[in-house]
Amino acid sequence: MKAGLTPDMPYELLSYALREKAFPRQATFDQWFDHAQFDAYRALGHHLGTKAAEVPLAHAARCGVRRRGSGHPSQR
Repeated sequence: MKAGLTPDMPYELLSYALREKAFPRQATFDQWFDHAQFDAYRALGHHLGTKAAEVPLAHAARCGVRRRGSGHPSQR
């Protein structure tokens, strides 16, 4: 799987991508990131991780599955 850019990503991340055309697929032979590059990859990972965590929750909501411990005690 490869990371990609989508319009719902934070502004700072998209603006970095406009400045650095190879982002997010820059070569990995140079592991010494400058501050801006490090922040961009950190923000990308955070955004992708957050979106990935939302998928099971959205799926459960569509299927009518409630989280354990949710709801009124009389409904358990």
